[in-house]
Amino acid sequence: MTPLPWLAIDTSADQASVAVGSAGVLLAQEIVRGVRRHAVELIPATERVLQAAQVSLGRIHGILVTDGPGSFTGLRIGATVAKGLAYTGGIPVRAASALLVMARGGWRSQPKASARRVLAVSDALRGEWYAALYDIAETGISVLQRPTVVRPEMLADWPAPDLLVSELDIPGKSGLERVTGEAAQPRAAMLLDLVGLAGATKEIEDLGTWEPEYGRPAEAQVRWEAQHGRRLPDSAGTPR
Repeated sequence: MTPLPWLAIDTSADQASVAVGSAGVLLAQEIVRGVRRHAVELIPATERVLQAAQVSLGRIHGILVTDGPGSFTGLRIGATVAKGLAYTGGIPVRAASALLVMARGGWRSQPKASARRVLAVSDALRGEWYAALYDIAETGISVLQRPTVVRPEMLADWPAPDLLVSELDIPGKSGLERVTGEAAQPRAAMLLDLVGLAGATKEIEDLGTWEPEYGRPAEAQVRWEAQHGRRLPDSAGTPR
């Protein structure tokens, strides 16, 4: 029997994407460019992708969603849509780090990809970066440095990677093999590539209380907390 496909949603960066398929099988994908379009376009894009894949919401195995770090607004939109669809269809939800999706995509883009140590880095603003380090192979993933916020100079103390996936200029990493461009962006299709890999995704057991690990607070939250001298209830912070 053919396994049921998954619905994957990524809204962690300026470019959002929705895909339907499973590991190694992409049935349909749509990309939404521009972070300000996420809220308007994500649900229609999801409907179009399901239609293109000729799959109804009731005939998917589950929902995969990117779980930060990344755009605060984008991640919240993606989580809200995933929750709504899950509640509607009684569908399980699993999440994966945006940095892992980047790392897997960069690793997958290499010819004859073999087991490699992959460093994924994205811009966290305010002079800081989001970074994570993984051992990636065809059949499994190990987390060597969990997603965190770092200052650029801090990466010098991390173990040396074999592959860098980032659009940023990383000090001391100029000689590394590097992936940039589309392959360095988190994508829903690469979320599908994580299906079935040990340690790649986590099940969201309580959708009612779950929030993405944003990586850092939104700018509006930072200003409010600075003005009032205290944190907002349930405020977003760095990844746990």
